[in-house]
Amino acid sequence: MPKRYYAYLLGLVLLASAGLYGYYKWQKAQEKVNLWTLVPDDAVFVAETKRTNRFLQQLKNTGVYDNFSRLPFFTSLQENIALLDSAATRRLTLREFLSRKRIITSLHVTSKTDFDLVLYLPISTVSEHRYVRNVIDNITKSNLLSSEEQDYQGYSITSVRNNRSQGTFYFFTYRNNLIISPTVSLLHQVIRKINRTNLQSPIQEYTKVNFFKNRTNLGALFINYRYLPPFLALLLKPEVYPEVEFFSSLCRSSLLNFQVDNQKFTLNGMSLPETLPGSLYQQFINKTTRPSHLYPLVPERTAIFIHFEEAQFTTWHHNGQATAEAIPSPAVPLVDSLRGSFKQELAICYLAAANENSTPDKVVLAYTPQPDKIRNFIQELNQVTLMGNAARRAGRYQIQEVGVPELPQKLFGKGFWGFTKTFVAQADSFLLFAPSEEVLRGYLQNIRDKKVWANNTGHQSFIQQSLPQANASLYVNTNYAWNILNRYLLEDKKLGLLRYERFFKNFGQISLQYLADKQQLTTRFLLQHQPQTKAPQQLKQIFQQEQEIAFAAPLVSGPALFTGTSSTRNKILVQDSAQVLYQIADDGKVVWADSLDSKITSPIYPVTLGAGSQPKYVFSTRNHIYCLNQEGNDVENFPFNLSDSTTIQNLTVIKPGGANNLNFLVNDVQGNVYLYDQQGNLLPGWEPKEMPGKLAMAPYYLQIKGREVFILILENGYTYAVDRNGANYPGFPINLKGRFSEPLIAQPGSSFRNTRFVSLTQDGELITFNLAGEIEKRLAFARPSRRTTFHLIPENSGKSFLIARQDLGRVTLYDAEQKLIMEKNFVTSAPKLIQYFYFDPANIIYAITEKGPEKTYFYDINIKLIGTGPVTNQWPIQLDYNSMLQQFQLYLSHDNTLQKIIFSTQP
Repeated sequence: MPKRYYAYLLGLVLLASAGLYGYYKWQKAQEKVNLWTLVPDDAVFVAETKRTNRFLQQLKNTGVYDNFSRLPFFTSLQENIALLDSAATRRLTLREFLSRKRIITSLHVTSKTDFDLVLYLPISTVSEHRYVRNVIDNITKSNLLSSEEQDYQGYSITSVRNNRSQGTFYFFTYRNNLIISPTVSLLHQVIRKINRTNLQSPIQEYTKVNFFKNRTNLGALFINYRYLPPFLALLLKPEVYPEVEFFSSLCRSSLLNFQVDNQKFTLNGMSLPETLPGSLYQQFINKTTRPSHLYPLVPERTAIFIHFEEAQFTTWHHNGQATAEAIPSPAVPLVDSLRGSFKQELAICYLAAANENSTPDKVVLAYTPQPDKIRNFIQELNQVTLMGNAARRAGRYQIQEVGVPELPQKLFGKGFWGFTKTFVAQADSFLLFAPSEEVLRGYLQNIRDKKVWANNTGHQSFIQQSLPQANASLYVNTNYAWNILNRYLLEDKKLGLLRYERFFKNFGQISLQYLADKQQLTTRFLLQHQPQTKAPQQLKQIFQQEQEIAFAAPLVSGPALFTGTSSTRNKILVQDSAQVLYQIADDGKVVWADSLDSKITSPIYPVTLGAGSQPKYVFSTRNHIYCLNQEGNDVENFPFNLSDSTTIQNLTVIKPGGANNLNFLVNDVQGNVYLYDQQGNLLPGWEPKEMPGKLAMAPYYLQIKGREVFILILENGYTYAVDRNGANYPGFPINLKGRFSEPLIAQPGSSFRNTRFVSLTQDGELITFNLAGEIEKRLAFARPSRRTTFHLIPENSGKSFLIARQDLGRVTLYDAEQKLIMEKNFVTSAPKLIQYFYFDPANIIYAITEKGPEKTYFYDINIKLIGTGPVTNQWPIQLDYNSMLQQFQLYLSHDNTLQKIIFSTQP
């Protein structure tokens, strides 16, 4: 046979082999891949959406989309999608392309400090292949994007970089599927899993679950609890990791479907219990449940509530040997007996924190079928530990300290730590544990006042939507939990959290519940969204804006209003962050502007000084005293220049000898007090007068039958009444015994003994003393918790005052005799700015400003909200009343704008 035939035969064999290999590869490419099998085993969360366009439409209908679309992550994603669309030459946009697709997204921890996502996208049709190829081809031609390719274990990974933001994402294809991630190491994980050829799905144990048969289901969520603690460790401080790890050990995974019903977001499904030794699930002896009896004992101010149903808690202590070593030997049998006496229900209640620097209080509640038996065990424990059995009353309850530190942890496990001291009280059929008497007393006061979930319609409505019975439940009030989250978040993660504050708080209530069902746990994750309603037309009709003036820099204080007479009009002074002071005429025009050395530190006083009858403006900055005339020029001898080492805290203008004879009383941050005449001379006895501490407020000046009196109150409560030479009057100083920061209210009389002053301590004690050095009355206001704050609110003329009590988001106003004026709940727990305006008995206005949201609420004499919502505002307001027109003139500032608004409370 000629040699050429051998060559032909060899060529045919090679050609057939190539054809068979190509057919094999084509056939493999046509085989559909279960995208779940590509997900690496360490995924924390895996989400699948099959009806993406319908899912987004549901979000838009609820208002969540509006909040979500403003998040930094989403805006960055939108920018990248727009860039990719600019690279494509087809009419179909990437957003439209994705909205039609089934998409799977997995989240993974990538390092000790970060996490990232992987996107799995099937390419199902020829047109989709053409679209993707078109986008990839055009990326290489775009000036906005650049791409590179790299090989990894037989797969080509393409990197695409945004040349403007320098952000990069990576992708590769596998059997008509596109796998995308911002982190290339995650794609390496996917490829390594593919090359192992043993592709297993993380949801393979949920064989009979197909959520997408029901058209109301918008997606599915898989949670891997074994990798949840490392993920949360990226965000939270190490001190809360033991609790997170303990409570996460209830399940090893969950598979939930996602539904939206009006403003209610529900994830229902099943969870597989964690069967490893020592897990939380293993410590449930009896999986039976019953309706909870706890809601009448859970305060409205609860931020986080964790509840367990159980028949016996004898195994809940996680390490019996370590626990026994921490307890005195004679007390060990008593603790064991005490543990065996708790049945059915156990809960831990985290109370709202006043701010992110405050440690949240927590109270543990355990069901006690035999309260007398529990009481006997506690008394025996105290005898053994030499604690004593003295009990203190709190209404109808009794509070008692137990001589075993960390008793809840020794009874119930490592998730119940944080009780260096343990105080207990029996409330109905539950024993309450608290870390201090003050916490427990405030908790019991809430129960006595019936400020509990059982009496709150909002909480009851939410609970009714939850599972009626559950082995384990978690409830979160996002507004109350915000400060707790801020406290325990790692410092480098706080800034990112603040960007998502509105989105987080709009989900007012969240619950997560697990109910044992044979070898699985029925699971419900419920989020109640609170949509922001748009202001109705009525609000615009009540508050009518007359003027708005924009400045070059943000304003740093509220407006100072100087009301005119019949022949003059109102004037406004305001300062911006560039330290420029402006005078604004009543018609909204800027009369003059003057640059100052620093921010104004005192009120602006209108005075009669020097030539001309028009009032001048006196005020202080950091170490200067200014006096400006109506043209904005310095009056002769001004400004007074204090030393560079002096920082003025307050300035008080006094008139010892009439309107044209002024003195200036100044105190600095070091406790020194100076008294200047109007020529700038220091007067004898005030050069300076050195006080033994920092002043709590501006000095007060008055004259009683020609005798001048200066009242100086220090922060520690020591109070001085001195004469013009700085010498103490008889009976002074006196110790008011408290901490002070609120203004002083004077009630002048005909003599020193009849002249009284009213002051308020930070702990809520109203003290009245006279100029004879006698404390006449001490009136204490109820203080529900140690976070409660009190403020003295002077009326605009200074003749009367109110007492404001703030406890978390609740504001309560009283008059001087403790008569309740108002009680309102607000969204945030930050201190509120409260102002009180009295014009006549029929025209009284209360203004309350939330500093966080920068909103001001106005209430009339009947405590009725004026309008149907707040007004945007940042600083203290100014309010004037025109009795002829029965109309209020409101001046307020926000950012770099000054507004004049008119409104009326009359129909």
